[in-house]
This record gives sequence, structure tokens and C-alpha cells, in this order.
Amino acid sequence: MISFFLSVLLLPASFSRTSSHLLQPILLSQSNGPTLTFPPPHTGIYTSTYNETRDTILSAPFTEDSPANFGGSFYSFSKSRVEDILRATYPNALTLRVRMPISDDLHPRSFVTKITKYEHVVNIPNSNSILHDLLPLAVAMSEHCETGVYNFTNPGAIGHNEVLGLYKEIVDPMFEWKNFTLEEQGEVTVAERSNCELDATKLMGVVERYQCEGVEVKVPEIREAYRGCFERMVRNLQMDGGAPVET
Repeated sequence: MISFFLSVLLLPASFSRTSSHLLQPILLSQSNGPTLTFPPPHTGIYTSTYNETRDTILSAPFTEDSPANFGGSFYSFSKSRVEDILRATYPNALTLRVRMPISDDLHPRSFVTKITKYEHVVNIPNSNSILHDLLPLAVAMSEHCETGVYNFTNPGAIGHNEVLGLYKEIVDPMFEWKNFTLEEQGEVTVAERSNCELDATKLMGVVERYQCEGVEVKVPEIREAYRGCFERMVRNLQMDGGAPVET
């Protein structure tokens, strides 16, 4: 029987958020069967190399075997150490590296909802995870007893301005936003932020294999995925009688 967990392990209230993120995947992986650790660990352990204006990625995307190269916060540092432990000690673990997850609604934890509420946003390309595309794949991978580490993102990278431009085009024509630089962002954030592109080649190999088996999974390139996400978001808002997020 597969132990399928979505980061729901209950820990004492005295545990901090960082402590729970450190312990959850390790404790879950001690179960008898194949275990899915999702979403922690996460992908804030990398930073890509960008051009001077930070709108183009110059370095190759990070694979599942790329060593961590970002330690701008204890949170990120601890995540890379947890993944090292899972790799070395718990072969039953399936680790799905989610990055900047996006839902088809305006849930407050969705990456899109967050950046539409910011007074200023940086414009820098990153890999993103569209949950509508990826959650069915997570279930299929669990059912197939997959193990190991996978970059769990849609293929490609996209900048914040392009995301918000699609949001404005499809969801809220009245939406406006302002940019600031990474240096200006650093003046208002407590710790450095990771920005990176992940290589989805290994994951797409699984998608192709499952499709050949007749499993209904599809993980589009990130721009196509965002367009589909926002079109579904409009329909969801209309059905719920809601409106775009207040800005």
C-alpha cells in the first residue's frame, strides 16, 4: 500500500515552521511503503545566472543531480540538507520539487495571488508549477511506486512581468503593477531569494511513458500552461460569482 502524503503530518504546536519543514519529509519517509514527500523539500536551493538586466537566464537549467548553490537563508540551506538525507537514507521516498505553485483560483498561497498583491514585483525568469497539470501526475507517480527526486515544474521559465501580462490580458484588464530591482527588493526582505530554472526533462520522460500506457496526464510548457490556468480561473470566478483579486 502506498503512503501518499501532501505535507499533512501533524506536529506539536511548539514546532516552528522551519522545524516542521525539516522533520516532515524525514518522518514520512520512515513509513514501510513508498512515500511521497510533497512539497518539501523545495527548490530554493538554486540560483541561476542571469544577464545584467536579470531578464534572461544564461546558465543551464538545474537537473535533479545538480548540487545546491544557494544558501542565502537558513530555510534554503536546511532544505538542501534534508534532501541529502532523503537521498542517502530513504530509497522509498519520492521527492517532487515544486516551485512557485499556482492554483486555478485566487487562493492566498498561490504564487499569482501573492504577486498581484505586492506593491512592487521583480521581473526575473523562474520555473513555476501549475498545480492543475501536476497534481494528477503526482497521483499517477504514487500509484506507479516511483521513487527518487524529480523537478516537479512545467517545462521552461517565465518572468514575473510575462505572468502578470497574461493575468491582465485574460483575468483582469484593469490590473496594473510596478517593478523594482532585486537590489531594491533586498532592502525590504529579510533574506535573499532564490531564482532559478529547473530542468524538467526527467519528469517529461515519465509523462511520455504514462501517456503510452493510456494514463491521462499532460504537462504543457509554462506559457501554454499559464494561459490555460488563467482561462480556467476566469471560468471559476464566474461560476463562484467572484471577482479578480483586489489590488
